Amino acid sequence: MNILVFLFLYDLCLLYLLDFEQ
Repeated sequence: MNILVFLFLYDLCLLYLLDFEQ
């Protein structure tokens, strides 16, 4: 798995969780 893809998915997950908490 490409590291850039992993970082991209990880960033999306963080944004989703932050959005969900507010």
